[in-house]
Amino acid sequence: MKIERASWFKPRYVVTDAAGHQSVWQGNNFRVGLSAEMDGHRCELRQDSRKRFVLLVDGVEAAEAIRWGREWQVNAGGSSYDLLRASRWRSRIEVVAAGETIGTVRRGSGPRSSARCDLPGDLSLPVQALIGFAAMMAWRQEASVAGAGAGTIATGG
Repeated sequence: MKIERASWFKPRYVVTDAAGHQSVWQGNNFRVGLSAEMDGHRCELRQDSRKRFVLLVDGVEAAEAIRWGREWQVNAGGSSYDLLRASRWRSRIEVVAAGETIGTVRRGSGPRSSARCDLPGDLSLPVQALIGFAAMMAWRQEASVAGAGAGTIATGG
């Protein structure tokens, strides 16, 4: 699966699955979240609190992503998936379930923000998208923390 930002000005992402099917996840300017039609279902990704995002499929909560410090955890269908940085210097995130790495999410190259997800096919497409979006949020958070630290150093703080 690949997730790519489609617009610089609006929160719009194109999600392409392994078969080449695309869905467009669009944001709303008045609240934090994205929505799309995916795999025949209406999917919504909403921010529930500062550190928790909820995936709704046809209006029913199907999964959640929770941030614990710098790490993320996705809970879906009674299973838990930890998103862990493979290394401090690499932009690859390992998806770990029950102590085993089951897949990876890599930051895409190019000017637009993107992610390439290599996840098992038994995970539903909306949950795979949630894992990809959580990885993108983790990278964005790290970039903002690094930028804030650089500004503090540059100003002598």
